[in-house]
Amino acid sequence: MIKKTLILLIAFAFIFANIGIIHSQTPAPVFDYNRAYADYVYNTDLYNTAYSDYQVARSAYLSSKTLAAQTNAQSATLKMLQARDEMVKTYLTALRMRIKETQGLVDNDKNVIFSQIDTDVAWWIAHKTKLTSAATLDDLVADSNEAYDHYPSTLIVIYNGLFDVFTGRIDDNRNNMQRIVESIKVEVAQIKANGDKNTSQIERTLIDVDNDVQRSQTKESEAKNIITGMTLEQNASESNDQKFENAKTKLKESLAYLNDAEKLIIQIMTQIKTKD
Repeated sequence: MIKKTLILLIAFAFIFANIGIIHSQTPAPVFDYNRAYADYVYNTDLYNTAYSDYQVARSAYLSSKTLAAQTNAQSATLKMLQARDEMVKTYLTALRMRIKETQGLVDNDKNVIFSQIDTDVAWWIAHKTKLTSAATLDDLVADSNEAYDHYPSTLIVIYNGLFDVFTGRIDDNRNNMQRIVESIKVEVAQIKANGDKNTSQIERTLIDVDNDVQRSQTKESEAKNIITGMTLEQNASESNDQKFENAKTKLKESLAYLNDAEKLIIQIMTQIKTKD
């Protein structure tokens, strides 16, 4: 279970790819996404070390069953579970900052996912605090199982957050494209009114652009419906992991339509500049 958690977190780290860590030169650095991501990387390293120590202590205890080995195993388990809780918390915090800095998302959408993230972060903080009260190794095992049972809820929050990052980028691109298209339409109307050139082909291409943009929006809506259909029910016909992958596929299709529209816009701009 512990390894599965780590693997899942690493798998989602692709949203952080190709973004450098910026170290502030000021005495009081601003807490932003880069700083939050650096915290996550640091705590992941701490967890890896704690997990390795836990494996050694656990093996020693299972082999000898001595009181000393049990004490060491309990101490190593506590440190590992604390490190794991902190790693999950810092991942959620980094995701929150990534969403905060993502263009294209309206404030209402950001506030909804912020509330989900903040609630889940509070759960992991409380769970980490609770660990220190465990008197026995069995108590720690129970606490670990509690985190295992809660993690599917955390995963839904993560999926929702990642989805918002993706859609924010797409929406920002689409909004910029629509502003460009509107400017082109105004220019084409002026060219047509002046009789400077035959604009019939350009106007047909603009219709194709509008259709591509609309199809992009439709694919994004389909992806949103998939994400909102996530559930914690064990007997669900489709796992949340698969739903997330299906939603990503829809978003890729949405982006593909925008790419097609962009190519058409470049074609239109060339046509405008070309004399009949």
